[in-house]
Amino acid sequence: MKATNLREAIIQIFQTEPEKCLGLKEIYRRIPELFELSEEQKERDEKYLLPRFEHEARGIIAALEKENVVERLDRDRRRLKVK
Repeated sequence: MKATNLREAIIQIFQTEPEKCLGLKEIYRRIPELFELSEEQKERDEKYLLPRFEHEARGIIAALEKENVVERLDRDRRRLKVK
């Protein structure tokens, strides 16, 4: 089922494999499968030289870490927080 927003898509990615440690590149790769990115989100950011949605996704993942939904295992790997 397609997500209605980027945050929902990221949560769905973690929920599909709750025990798996996911790298950022894998999360970025799976986002378009679950969420229809706008043309603006697909454009490369002039400052970061990456698609805008990747920068947006990092911010969402950081917020999920603060909310204790996702835990950061190292610089690149995260997983769903075990309750």
